Formats: sequence, C-alpha cells, structure tokens
Amino acid sequence: VEGGWGRGRRRRRRGGNEGGARLNPNILAREAKKKREFLKGVRGDEAGALRRFKRAQTPPMGLVVRELRKNALLPGIVFIFSRQGCEEAAVDVLTHVDSLTSEAEVEEVKRRLEIFESRSPGIVNPERKWMLLEGVATHHAGLLPVWKSFVEELFQDGLLKVVFATETLAAGINMPARTTVISALARRRGEGIAMLTASELRQMAGRAGRRGKDRVGFSIMLKSRFRGAPEAFQLVRKRSEALKSKFTPNYGMVLSLLTKHTLEEARTIVDNSFGSYLRSRRDERRRRRLSVQVAAARSLVAGIDPDEFLRYNKLKHKLKAERRALAYLREQSRADASEQLAEMLQWAPVGTPVLIPAPTPPPPREEEEAAAAEAESGPEGPESALPLQPVSRDWGGEHVVSAVLLDDGGRTLPPYLVCLGQDNRFYIVPDTEVRAVDFDSPLDILDAEALRLLDGLRKPPWQAYSDNPPMYAEESGRRAVP
Repeated sequence: VEGGWGRGRRRRRRGGNEGGARLNPNILAREAKKKREFLKGVRGDEAGALRRFKRAQTPPMGLVVRELRKNALLPGIVFIFSRQGCEEAAVDVLTHVDSLTSEAEVEEVKRRLEIFESRSPGIVNPERKWMLLEGVATHHAGLLPVWKSFVEELFQDGLLKVVFATETLAAGINMPARTTVISALARRRGEGIAMLTASELRQMAGRAGRRGKDRVGFSIMLKSRFRGAPEAFQLVRKRSEALKSKFTPNYGMVLSLLTKHTLEEARTIVDNSFGSYLRSRRDERRRRRLSVQVAAARSLVAGIDPDEFLRYNKLKHKLKAERRALAYLREQSRADASEQLAEMLQWAPVGTPVLIPAPTPPPPREEEEAAAAEAESGPEGPESALPLQPVSRDWGGEHVVSAVLLDDGGRTLPPYLVCLGQDNRFYIVPDTEVRAVDFDSPLDILDAEALRLLDGLRKPPWQAYSDNPPMYAEESGRRAVP
C-alpha cells in the first residue's frame, strides 16, 4: 500500500527502530474505524461478529490477482505454505478472474504443450492444461520434476502471469518475477504454528524484480485473520539470522569422495566447505581470546617468584583441606551433642530453658503480625516474663530462639517437644533439633500452668506425628506467665 510505511526524522537510538522506521498510524486508524463500523449494529454475540470481521478482512486470492493486474504488477509469484493451498488458490483465480494471457501467448503455450506432450506423454491432464492457457500454474513438491521444469521455462519467457508455489521455490530456482505475494506471516512447523523468520521473508521477497526489466521489485504481504500490519512491520524490522552449516560428514560421503578423488583431494574438498569455514573462524576467535588471556596472565605473574607461588599454592590447598576437615568435625560434634541432649531431655522437667532453631523464613502473615505488635508495644517488642536469653541470636552460624519446655509431646517415638518461645510462639520440634539445654536454672512452672498455656494451640501437641514432620510454630494468644 503506497504510503503504508513511514520513516521518522530522529536517528535510531540503541534498541530502537532500525533506521528510525515506524508504522504509519493511518493504517491502524483505518482498521480500527472499519472494526467500529462493522460492530456498530451488533447485538449479543460480539465474539462471533469479531470472527466474521477478521474473516472479511482476509482478501480472497481472486481479488489479489485482479488488483495485481490492475496495478501492472504481473508476472507474480504467490507463496502459499501448503500444496493443497496452491491448488485451491489456482482454481479460485481461474473461477473469478478473466484470462491473464493474450491470444498470441495462448497460441505459443499451445505449441509448447504439444512439444512437451510428444516428449512426455500422459503427464498433462486437462485441468493443468486449462491453467497454463489462462496464464496460471502451480509449483510444489507434489508435481513431477519434468513438469515443474516446463512451468519454470514458461514463466521465464513471460507466458505465465501467476504461479502459486510453496516456499521451496524461493531457494535455488531461476524464476524472477515483478512481484512476490506472501500469503501468510506464519506457517505450520513441527512444533505447531510459528512466525516466519526474517531470513525466510527476505528469501521470498528477494524474488521480486527482474534483472534488466524492472527498476524496482514489489513484495506484498497479505493480511490474515490473526496477523496484520503490526506483525508484518515487526517481521520486516528483524535482522536476518546467522547462517548455520548443516554439513555433517558420514561414512557414505567419505566413500563417495574416495572413489573419485585421492585422500588429499578429499581433504581439500572438505576444508573448502562452509562448515569448515565457520569452524575455522570460531577457532580463530578462540585462539585470539586465549592469547589475550595468556598475555594478561603472564604480565600478572611476571614479578612473582616461582618458588613463592608454589608455596602459596600448597598452603592454599592445605587450608582448603583443613576447612573441610573442620566442617566435618563440627558436624560430627553437633550430631554427638544432639544425641546426648536427646537422652538428657527424657528427664528434663517442665520449665527447662532450651535453644531451638528459629523458623526461617517466617511466613508473611507472621511478619505483618510481628510488625503490628511492635508498633503497639514499642520498639522493644512484646514484654515477656520468661527470664531467658534474647529472643533470637546466632548459635554457631545458625539462627536460634530461646524457649521453655512445656510438654514432651506425649512420649511419642521419637518424642516431639512442645516449647514456648521468648517471642510468645509455641514450637513443636524433634528432640534432635534442640541446640542447648540449661538444666541448672529451670523456671518454676507447674504442670497445670503448662497445660493452661497449651490451650491456645489449634493442633493438640500430644498428637502422634509422622517420622519426619515439619517444624510447627503457632502464635500464642496468651502471655508466657500471667
């Protein structure tokens, strides 16, 4: 469409439109106006009306060919991404469009058809003969190679005006046209429907323009039900993908080369392939990068004594091994201490102070409640009558909380302890998770008081848990000591 594309005055910025190109807003405005007018009198099924509007905006192939002839844009190649689509489009044009060839061209096509039938009898059927006489043909992988070669000759001599072809025609075949028409911006692939790549678009659009005849070639992208001008604009702006070599030597290729060439000639042929060229460029970049890194490393160690460097390296490895051994010893010591504490906790009375792991990370709801409690009671937090350590602190690199033992979980196996933390939360933890116990200064809490404090728990603490339950923590609705 003339005037359909605009070019901005500003220069292209980093990450902006290439060359300052922008989509003409009049295109989108006209489409929005048509949509409003179409849906103006719709009552009820708006989704169905919108589908009908999109179908109405998709131009039929007969209309496309008539417009091409009206604007002197023939001969043209129409790319359709299916064999059946090519055949159906050709029949639609023959049904709704008058003959595209003159009487002289019809006579020439008849003469060439007679010569072709004498050489290859039984190939031409009446329908395809009728297409050629009307200046229309199809070109796809479902046709015989000899027939496709005959179609290419007629098109090169100007005796065919429109050829409906699949995308395979865009690569490696000499069929220059004044105009190429791309019927859709997406095609079916192995993983489903996918947009055309920039390389595929340029490959098909590059067929437009005949050398020595046309000063300018035209490429037209048709609107579909799901893709229009914005998608076409984005596809045109994309850069072409990098070429990738599919060259893969195999045993059959090696045998074929060695039957016709010597070993050195075969090696030269392989080295001259596009894949070898890309690999050599990649290797060259890698060599340059490694040489820069080696030079930087040499300048870094230029003033270092080699003996000192070796001594430092040995000390570094020794330090690493000692740290690993220390971590192992710490873990073993912690496991031994946990076992000893678990045995001692069997006889721990109610009110024994303990250190248990703090829940990390705390739930978002509890964070909000803690913030509200701090806002009500001041920056020091809720007041507690438990004479314990600070609410939470680090214990050997671990975040722990001070608590007091209230119940042993009903002596289940393994036992799970019920504690009331300094932060006024109930905790149910395995006895192996207790980090420290203060047997020397237990709090004076009676069993009846402990049971009354446990009344606020939604889950009974004496309920038997599975072998490996999660830590259970619940906000206490009561003060630790009234």
